[in-house]
Amino acid sequence: MLRETLVAGALALTTGVVAVSARPSQAEPAPGTASVPGATVLHYDAAALTGAFPHPAAAREAFSAPLPAPRLSDQEIAVYALRDPSALGPLSIGSPARGALRNGVQMPEGPLWHVVEPARSYGAPEAIASIGRAIETVARELPGGPVLYVGQLSAEHGGYLRPHRSHQSGRDVDLGYYYQGGTGWYARANAKNLDRPRTWALVRALASDPNVEAIFIDRSVQLLLREYALSQGVDRTELDEKIFEGTKRGRPTLVRHEWGHLTHLHVRFRCPDAVETGRRAAPVLARLGKISPAFAPRVAKGQPRARSTAATSAGSSGVVLGSKRPTT
Repeated sequence: MLRETLVAGALALTTGVVAVSARPSQAEPAPGTASVPGATVLHYDAAALTGAFPHPAAAREAFSAPLPAPRLSDQEIAVYALRDPSALGPLSIGSPARGALRNGVQMPEGPLWHVVEPARSYGAPEAIASIGRAIETVARELPGGPVLYVGQLSAEHGGYLRPHRSHQSGRDVDLGYYYQGGTGWYARANAKNLDRPRTWALVRALASDPNVEAIFIDRSVQLLLREYALSQGVDRTELDEKIFEGTKRGRPTLVRHEWGHLTHLHVRFRCPDAVETGRRAAPVLARLGKISPAFAPRVAKGQPRARSTAATSAGSSGVVLGSKRPTT
């Protein structure tokens, strides 16, 4: 009887919700995960993403953990929103510059990095995993280097995070550069102090990740990294047409110049699962008063349904070209 009552209320709330095809799941509910009888439960190992890792092998194992997927029907999403929104899994809602985060994961400390402000280091698990994999790749290729500083991601529930224009929906992170002579944070990178081999390895690892949407690096640092990559035999056309914006501002490359990124690089992730689930849950959560209605725009009848971020093909290289410049 309780389920029927909840579903009836949920269906009333889902008016205007954009429906998408739910992907079937055979996963069993994780121990301790809230569930509704007869409903599909998102299954992922959040504990593996939030623990401390004593060595790189443990980090690799943790960051290869299954991530959440938008497997729920609209009806099930509405039921969870009524009973236990945490059971919906991570939700990246709205845009990086005007959004919210629900059920995010805090970036853990690790042997290869240091989290500067843990209270401002929440993100979608897909973003957390991408950060860990990229840093671990650098350490594997060039062992013996310093730890990397991981700056701010998002607040626990997203929203405005001073002084950023973005960082609102769990899909952005500020990462330090690698420096000659050891660890540094928020130091102005230049030809004398930049550890070009490790910083280029970091950029290359991020560029190969389909989850990475854009990287913001000061133009002067881009030119240093491009020069180093050329010295290592990297194809000039690949660097100039897909990776670095260089001196030609506005080109649709992965790495773009943005003022304020001489001391750190800024990475924006796609996080398709958290974005898609957030998009579908937002109208219900807004009607329940749990998020701002501004994050849940209504879709008029007869209007084409919005394409899922998850449906966007990132390609094998992870480099996706686009003309619109996101805010940082």
